[in-house]
Amino acid sequence: MIANQSRIIQLVRNYLPQGAELAVLDQPIPQPAVYAADLDGDGYIEIAAVYRLQGALYLIMLKHSGNRWEPVANVKGPGYRVSLLIAAPITGKRGLNLVVGWQVGSIWSTLSIYELTNNGLRDVAPPETNFSYIEVEDMPGAAGQGQAEIALWQHDTGEAYRVQVVIWRNGAFVPAPDAYAYYFPKAVRYYEQQVRQHPDYAFYWYYLADAQLKSGMQQQAAASIRKGRSLNKPYPTEAQWQELEAQLPSARATAGLEADTSAERETGVDSNPNSVLNAVPNSVPFMELASHPPDSPYTSVYTNMYTNPYANMYMNTYNNLYTNMPTNPFANLNANLHADPFADLDAQINMSSNEAISAVVNPEMLKDMPRAVSLFPASVKTTSGIRWGFIDSKGAMALRPQYEYAFDFQTNGLAVVQAHGHNGLINASGQYVAKPVYNSISPFSEGRAVVIDNRGFRVIDEKGRFVTRKAYGYIGSYKNGRAVFSIQSGGQSRYGYLDLQGSEAIAPQFVEAGDFDRNKAVVKIKDNEYALIGLDGARLAVYPFASVGPLGDGLLSFQEKAQGKYGYIDEKGTVVIQPAFTDALPFQDGRAVVNTAEGYKATYGLIDKQGGYIIQPSYNEIRILGEQRLALGKAIHADKPYMGSIFAIADTNGQLLSDFVYRDVSDFRKGLASVTDGKQTYFIDRSGKAAYGFPKVEGSGTLIWQNPLIQANIDQRLTYLNRAGRIVWQQNTVIPLRLTYKVKEIKYKPNRDYLVYYPQLEGMLDKAAQQRVNELLKEKSNVKPVPADTQLDSSYSGDFEVAFFKQDLLVLELNSYNFPFGAAHGMPGKMHVHVNVANGHTYTLNDLFRPGSNYVQVLSDIVGRQIKEDPQYSYVFPGSYKGIKPNQPFYVTDHALHLYFYPYEIAPYVAGFPTFTIPFTEIMSLIAVQGEFWQSFHK
Repeated sequence: MIANQSRIIQLVRNYLPQGAELAVLDQPIPQPAVYAADLDGDGYIEIAAVYRLQGALYLIMLKHSGNRWEPVANVKGPGYRVSLLIAAPITGKRGLNLVVGWQVGSIWSTLSIYELTNNGLRDVAPPETNFSYIEVEDMPGAAGQGQAEIALWQHDTGEAYRVQVVIWRNGAFVPAPDAYAYYFPKAVRYYEQQVRQHPDYAFYWYYLADAQLKSGMQQQAAASIRKGRSLNKPYPTEAQWQELEAQLPSARATAGLEADTSAERETGVDSNPNSVLNAVPNSVPFMELASHPPDSPYTSVYTNMYTNPYANMYMNTYNNLYTNMPTNPFANLNANLHADPFADLDAQINMSSNEAISAVVNPEMLKDMPRAVSLFPASVKTTSGIRWGFIDSKGAMALRPQYEYAFDFQTNGLAVVQAHGHNGLINASGQYVAKPVYNSISPFSEGRAVVIDNRGFRVIDEKGRFVTRKAYGYIGSYKNGRAVFSIQSGGQSRYGYLDLQGSEAIAPQFVEAGDFDRNKAVVKIKDNEYALIGLDGARLAVYPFASVGPLGDGLLSFQEKAQGKYGYIDEKGTVVIQPAFTDALPFQDGRAVVNTAEGYKATYGLIDKQGGYIIQPSYNEIRILGEQRLALGKAIHADKPYMGSIFAIADTNGQLLSDFVYRDVSDFRKGLASVTDGKQTYFIDRSGKAAYGFPKVEGSGTLIWQNPLIQANIDQRLTYLNRAGRIVWQQNTVIPLRLTYKVKEIKYKPNRDYLVYYPQLEGMLDKAAQQRVNELLKEKSNVKPVPADTQLDSSYSGDFEVAFFKQDLLVLELNSYNFPFGAAHGMPGKMHVHVNVANGHTYTLNDLFRPGSNYVQVLSDIVGRQIKEDPQYSYVFPGSYKGIKPNQPFYVTDHALHLYFYPYEIAPYVAGFPTFTIPFTEIMSLIAVQGEFWQSFHK
């Protein structure tokens, strides 16, 4: 007998196609999307499961026949994840319906309601029945006893939801007014809280009145309508208020109507065409669904509602988990209804038609959520490398992992994402506002973003439309309504300024140009001549100096002569602080950081606007953190200042607020700054001490408070936490391959400056071979003894990803970066390990080719031809390419061989790893097609 969930899951896996994997339901805990229920009413359970194959979702149904299980249905589903998988008596026919939610958007799932027929599964749900929240329950009422109603919460705006209660009648969903008195008081309580919090939001009053009407609270509804209309808001419209008011008994009587028409008595359906069910304009398709509303008797967290942006909110009580059904659909797998047809395979579940269904998040809890877009970039390791998507504030994946990289959503509701090697812009629904065709997209500033493509720099607006009429050699971000741009003139760059319409507000004429601030900018006219200009380009002052810095609190740093000391002038050019510093940073809040040291060492201090020292020059670093706070840095090693600093917090009057304990400090923002002491990372407040009410996280990195989440970038891994320190989301550390094979990520950090994430293969039958492979992977990942408490001369980091996996061939890409402290840059490293997961063999380049073939010469000629003919390789040093080596670094994918070189080998450092792709079709005559390497992924 199958006595637990794991064995039934294993049973399902035996019937999946090769390469398929079970989909995962995230709530209440991540679990495979498998469900067992008696769907056809024959007294025996059927097993339903959702699996993923080549990016698509499928639903398979298994039924016991004779002495074995057989697939009786296999249908393809929409969307990219499964959000709901339950059974309930929806259509009222013999047996139960299988209810499936297919996630198709950030807060949307498409609902399928399947009947099990002799011909397989039939989806009877109306097309494009979409939802975000749902409650399914056999609600008290005269109609539909033994048949479940569905409560639908359909998003309108803010935290307002159109609430419907429907039941299946004559092949369609229709309103279920018999259940209104039972159900809508829950909606009333929800909207009462909303109007208490937001008394000036008319749409909350509108939906409160609607819920009160359906609850039979006529006087209260009339008062809510009066209040909402008195706000004179454009939405809801006056026509909508009138339609709602028409449902009041007094209004219906005046119109010659009765509150309960004979048609309604006969059908149980509201025949009023002005019902709020028909009153919301421009709504999303019919259903958007939900959670258990307030005070539901089913306060379970079992629902798999990660389509809901609040889906991971755990209920405070677990006492009433499914009044008639266990929360775990496998809990009664040992129950026996009839003579056991499962032999050694399974057991029965006693599933009556009144067994209920699902519970979702209590809408009362929504009140604490922020009103702005709350989506956060999150990465997932897959067999195709790292993919990025966006989670909601409860850790549910709202936009599926599909991007090569994803940046934070900006305040305008747009985010930059990378796909197919290029950048685009998406909105919160995942729709492209600007297609991924750009090499880069800068953050928006003043409603404009700078994009770079093969033509050069251009500007787009928030709708993705070009603002500039042509491409430029350079465009900076907009500040104060102006953006610096450059053109080439006479072999030199000349700078001017664009306005917000993309026009050249100030012609390109300057040798250098700074950003505008408070309608002024500093420009260089020529050597030893700078000027302060206005928005129209008019010169406000001219400075005859070798160098003039940017504006700061009305003062500018300057050098009277090249290589001379720095001082400060005012905007008129009058010297205010005599040149005395080897470096002088702009003033902020009446303070400026200056350096007095000669040579490569640093001796920083802090001065006021009169040039007096607030903090004597004695520090390796001083950072102005904002909010009248500083970070004072002492050199870790006095004779090696380039090794870095250890910091203390001080105020801008020089008062120390902490000891020298921090290895890194971020700027203050809203009273908080992120710090790390090398072992832990946490927030401090303006006192310089750990902030109350926020967690400390093990490891080094930074925290960003993104209410309601903390974004933690710790030890090169992204995690999201709540204020209590509970992990809301983190990147997976296990990558399933197929069958029992998987790659597990192991962290190795013996020293704060030495960090490696290395792969280990699991699930091989030959454990000795598996151990040999894993020892090789540790060695190749540079996992070696490193002293714990010794200051290293460089930092080292290593990581990996699955570059390719097919059949038995696993290709792992091992990356590294070694940065000698004080160097201009570090040195990246990369290698690929090709492993046969069936036998543990690893392969080199020559294993791909027939013995004795001249593959080195043939491949060398192909690469040489690509360098000569393909413009993308114009960066290759002339004459540097001499051909490939027999053991040339390489990796394979499904249809091609890829050869690559290391930085500086044939190209400059900035070129990275020059890579050359050779389709297999070009070299098939050389490949050992019967060889083990080729057969490992071409069986």
